[in-house]
Formats: sequence, C-alpha cells, structure tokens
Amino acid sequence: MCKTSQAKAVEIIQGINSFESGEKLSDSELSKIYLGVYELEKEMKNYKDSIKKVLIERRISPQYFSKEEKKVLLSEGRSSTGYDMNSIIKVAVEKNLLDELSEVSTIHATNLKEYGNKEIAGIVEVNSWKEVGNDTIKVAKMTKKELQEQNGGKA
Repeated sequence: MCKTSQAKAVEIIQGINSFESGEKLSDSELSKIYLGVYELEKEMKNYKDSIKKVLIERRISPQYFSKEEKKVLLSEGRSSTGYDMNSIIKVAVEKNLLDELSEVSTIHATNLKEYGNKEIAGIVEVNSWKEVGNDTIKVAKMTKKELQEQNGGKA
C-alpha cells in the first residue's frame, strides 16, 4: 500500500507549483517541499521497479497512450559473444594454424567466414559463448504513424 496519502501528494504538488510560480519561499518551506519530493520519489521508484518487473515477466506487447504521446514497451536485452582466446590459441597451435589465426584476430569475428578458413572459424565457434543482456521496460515517444493509428487516422 502506498504510504503517501492523497492529501500529502496534493500538498507536495501545491508546494512544487508555488516554487514554480516564483513565490518567495522560506528555507524551511522549500526544504519541506524538497523532503516531500525526495520521499515521494523514493517510494515511486520502488513501485516503478515492482511494476517494471511484472511487465517484463508478462512479456508485454507495446502499449500506446495517445494523450501523452508515449508508449510503454518491452526492450529485450542485447547479446554479445565472448571468446576463450586461450583455448582458441591452444587449438590453433596444435593444428599449426597460428599464422592464419593471427590474420583473423585483427578482423571482427563476424568476418571469419570471409577471411578465415573453415577450420579456424570452427575453432573460434567451439570456444565462444553468448552473453544475453537483461530485458527492460522503456517509455518512448510515439511516432506520428503510431499516433495516427491510435487516433483513428488523425494526428
């Protein structure tokens, strides 16, 4: 349950509005507004993280909010490939392919097929692994096309 009452949230927003309007506030008043924003921000971050976790678990499809011109979507983590260079070099030495490996090692692994022979590419493949990044939830600005689709053809 949210610890911040509706009355407290309204008080914080009114304080922010007073600050924004240029009202002359004492150090005490400004500090109280800051404290309220700080506590609310901390509490909201906990809720945001909890909701984000549930949305990731549900593997949501993009959700569009025309009024705000925003969308909430699942962004899958990026993956990368790692290489066990010690094993690759060891096998290349055993197979007398070290010269060819040194030519390939200055080139991106994605170019192995183009520059390296199949045996070197196989050695590298066997001694590599994929690292998958973490999924996350993003809020992004809707494109004009998405806005039109959500508003029945009107931007």
